[in-house]
Amino acid sequence: MIDALAALDNARRCLLTISVAPAFAARWLVPRLGRFTRDNPETEIRFVASAQLIDLNHSDIDCAIRLGRGNWPGLELERLLPQPFFPVATPDWLPRLAKPADLARVPVIHDEGTMVRWNDWFEAVGEPMQELTGPRFSDPILALEAVLAGQGVMLGWEMVVADALASGRLVRPFEGKVCSDLAYWFVTSERTAKKRQVRIFRDWLKRELSVPA
Repeated sequence: MIDALAALDNARRCLLTISVAPAFAARWLVPRLGRFTRDNPETEIRFVASAQLIDLNHSDIDCAIRLGRGNWPGLELERLLPQPFFPVATPDWLPRLAKPADLARVPVIHDEGTMVRWNDWFEAVGEPMQELTGPRFSDPILALEAVLAGQGVMLGWEMVVADALASGRLVRPFEGKVCSDLAYWFVTSERTAKKRQVRIFRDWLKRELSVPA
């Protein structure tokens, strides 16, 4: 009898497989995921952490959350939120960062996989590019951990650093945000776009995005 009930419970549960970039998952999505699982206990989430967009038409991935320009032909796309970027650091660096030129005199942490560069930021704020030195990371999570540990300054995407800014662990040493043509997108295949669990997760995600950090 117990085995039969367990089998029935498993049948009622629905697996939702989501592809998501590790930094976004770790710093924004996972801390909020408990609210989704609490309200949707019948849905079992499986994360596939990948910095690349997996071929949703030929995989078991139901949906993906991706940063980009939305130029992914053959997929169903919904633009979620544009993503500005700006320098971030721990508060103890503020006395040494009175103006953008001061970045040449502090360690600058480089995320080698980012889609924006420091010259993009300097150009957008109307300042001459400086010679920047500091450690380089191929993994954005490691780069952000270095910043949180007080090891320097980095360019941060708004959503990825939102919680750290809200808690005061990080600050923005300079005013203003630099807008880009990049945004977070909700991506599905034609096959999975109408699945009930996909639609429920998408709607929950959009509600969470509307809540201030």
